[in-house]
Amino acid sequence: MDRNTSNSSSAPPRRQQPWSPATASEEEMAFFAKQERTDDLAWTIYREAQRPGGPEFLSDEFFHNVFNNIYGGNPPMSTEKMNELAKGARERVMNKRGTKGKSPSTSGSTVRGSSGSQSTTAVSEALRSVHLETEYVTDARKLDHDDSTILITTIPSPPDGFDKDPDGHCQWVVRGPTRAKVINTPGYPSPVPKPEENKVTIMQTQAITQRNMGLGVVATKDIQMGELIFAERPMLMTPRAVVRLASQGGPKSRDKKSSLRMALIEWEKLLQEAVDRMEPLDRSLVLRLPNSHRNDGSGMILGAVRTNGFAVEEIFDGPEKKSDESNIYAALLRYGSMINHNCVPNIRYEFSVASVSFQFYAMVDIKAGQELFYSFCETNVSAAERRKKLAPYGITCHCDACEHATKQTDKLRQEYQSKTSRLLRALNWQRREGKKVAQTAIDPIIKLKDALAKEGLGYTHEYKCIVVILAQVLEELGKDDLAKEYKEEGEKYNVSKEKLVKYSF
Repeated sequence: MDRNTSNSSSAPPRRQQPWSPATASEEEMAFFAKQERTDDLAWTIYREAQRPGGPEFLSDEFFHNVFNNIYGGNPPMSTEKMNELAKGARERVMNKRGTKGKSPSTSGSTVRGSSGSQSTTAVSEALRSVHLETEYVTDARKLDHDDSTILITTIPSPPDGFDKDPDGHCQWVVRGPTRAKVINTPGYPSPVPKPEENKVTIMQTQAITQRNMGLGVVATKDIQMGELIFAERPMLMTPRAVVRLASQGGPKSRDKKSSLRMALIEWEKLLQEAVDRMEPLDRSLVLRLPNSHRNDGSGMILGAVRTNGFAVEEIFDGPEKKSDESNIYAALLRYGSMINHNCVPNIRYEFSVASVSFQFYAMVDIKAGQELFYSFCETNVSAAERRKKLAPYGITCHCDACEHATKQTDKLRQEYQSKTSRLLRALNWQRREGKKVAQTAIDPIIKLKDALAKEGLGYTHEYKCIVVILAQVLEELGKDDLAKEYKEEGEKYNVSKEKLVKYSF
């Protein structure tokens, strides 16, 4: 099942302090030429090599742009110094490619997939019956693909002479114009944000709980609310509504059922082509992912995507995202796809188009030894409705919210959003009318806050806004001791004024 995206603030990428070449000694220049200082250089070369309309690959002008991007012209470098630096970097690339002595124009600017074996745009015979033009992307700068073209590409695409991006690659099944939108995104390809340290591991959940949910992601150290836990590029990204997409272009048959079955077979072949391009470890991980779609016609890979895929709402085919999200993409992750379901989640995620990466953040404080959870279904519905949505995926949830569900907790989950809005707006109306806010207006809000906390909904936007607004109102009423308690809690949530506007505060 696709996990849906949560909104949140972005986290700036962390990068190493760049080395300044303006005052470099001959020894340092040699050190650079030997590829000892490559972190900034590597990803900047990826970015420059994929920029449409840029200078010739590996030319002096190409490297001038690279170094200006890295150092920002501070301190300034002479043209001679820049050319000397470009020569060292160019020789390093050519040595790696076995093309030492060749000029940039003959060294080749083709960008290949990670497998390194697809050097042409030949269409696989096995995919012809899809009736969509399918090709491998061999030139990262080519963006004028037809709308009917389905591409199998590596993103970011590595320039010749580089095995891989420092932050990894994703195999992508994508329509041509959608790929162009992503590559033209300002800042693409940015580095993947990094946490200060790794605080999670993948392990058998039975080792930490009596309920065995197979593998899961577990905290090895305490994680603070709001902290970036980990970030990663997907292993595989593909259109989410693959059944509909394949059916539109698939071979005709006597009935819809047969047509759908044939389309699913052809789409599975397409996904297999993408998986075959992966590094061995990634390929192994994809093929070992759980598959709860074994009996509906989905193949092994498509079933894994439908079971474990995360929705990528920020990438979609066409000019705008459709209301039914049928034109967005789905992705399989190394760590993210190992996260288990819980109706009381403790993490959220964002997707960055510029870095083509997912970032996972803690919504509450997570103690060492606790498992990371994400909800695979809506949490503002009854326990019966949640069970119904999870059943097709073979999930029987035994979280506290499901095990102790009552008519009262079901009603709370179904109504807390509208109830929060109604109570807070009524509270603010009294303030704006110049009336003294009555305790009878405050008590129901405190009662709702306590109920949300007990139900495990303390991570929600509504709960956090209630705490911040109560602190403000109680302070205005001169109830400093009680206001202080709420204020100290509210300061942890970093609720912006824009979010409070929803409740007219």
